[in-house]
Amino acid sequence: YSRVAAFRQNLPMVNIANLSYQTGAYHRSASSLDQYLRQKGGTARTMTQGELASLQQLYTSLQEPDLVLGVAAVREQEPALEQLINQHVATGNYQDALCCYEARGEGGEVTGKGMVECYLMIDQPATAASLAAGLVAQHPRMLEELAPLQAEAAWQLGRWEQVDTFSRQAGEEGG
Repeated sequence: YSRVAAFRQNLPMVNIANLSYQTGAYHRSASSLDQYLRQKGGTARTMTQGELASLQQLYTSLQEPDLVLGVAAVREQEPALEQLINQHVATGNYQDALCCYEARGEGGEVTGKGMVECYLMIDQPATAASLAAGLVAQHPRMLEELAPLQAEAAWQLGRWEQVDTFSRQAGEEGG
């Protein structure tokens, strides 16, 4: 036990937290990140902006909107647009997330899946379906990721033939 405990203490907890996050073990990642912060002797106020962004992303993955907002309150700098989108989606502010997606799209970046998901979440399936169809027409490579969302929009609109079509497309693309 002593050797295992000593070995474990020598492992960098921040690396374990990152690895746990990458493998989807979000609770283990949070525990390891907590141990790292205790070892470091810091508080949320002494964390770097990168550490705060990682912490907010972790809380988003854990589906903890209160903690996401807590990290946002501690942040001293304006978050990057992607961080702001994640914050709005995590807290259910889909209208604000859509505004951020539109701002990102003005820079020439393809918005895609997240924007379609937001329209579905605010009960705008017709807009989501139109947007997804336009994106697939412009960028055929996006069919794989958008077909399930197109099927969801068709389902909400009661377009049963399209549900079947998009479901088959998602099945073919997904393997």
